[in-house]
Amino acid sequence: MTKGLLTSRQTKIKLCKLSVSYPFEPHISNFKKFRNLYARVLRASKKLHYQHILNKYQSNAKKTWQILRKAVNNTGKKPNSIQKIIVDGLSIEDNLLIANNFNKFFTNVADNIVKSIHPPNPPYLDQTVPLNCPKFKFSDCPITEVEVREITLQLKSTKSTDFNGVSSHFLKKIIDEITPPLSIIFNRSLETGYVPT
Repeated sequence: MTKGLLTSRQTKIKLCKLSVSYPFEPHISNFKKFRNLYARVLRASKKLHYQHILNKYQSNAKKTWQILRKAVNNTGKKPNSIQKIIVDGLSIEDNLLIANNFNKFFTNVADNIVKSIHPPNPPYLDQTVPLNCPKFKFSDCPITEVEVREITLQLKSTKSTDFNGVSSHFLKKIIDEITPPLSIIFNRSLETGYVPT
């Protein structure tokens, strides 16, 4: 840090203490203005500093990477790796065996979870609904043209298109013309259980 930045830092600390001790509008606004100015100047000086150093070592890749790691506060040290694991009561310290056991665990985890889930007794039978009660069908409550129009108009208006090349912005402009066929398609789809492609 330069001498000027250190002086500015001390000024910022004094203004902060003043705004905390006497929390009046002039003190607080002066501190905020100076703090923001100081932050801008500090960022700009860091940028100039790293630009100067990177230009100086542009032909040295190793030094360039050291500078970049320092700039992003990355020391380059690898995190501690796993030294040993215990599988079925046995301690494993060999890196290859550790990796194989991790692979074995994660490839079988879904199957093991599925095997641990027991089906309900009796399966899929709800005792609260009488057996002779007619089942609900979506076709019993048809979708109206008004619902199709209202839901379409609630879409976020964007000009980005879907895989058919239609945007919600365009869809909203033509909704009055396409509402009748859309409601017919939706209702037929609910009646038949088939979604047209």
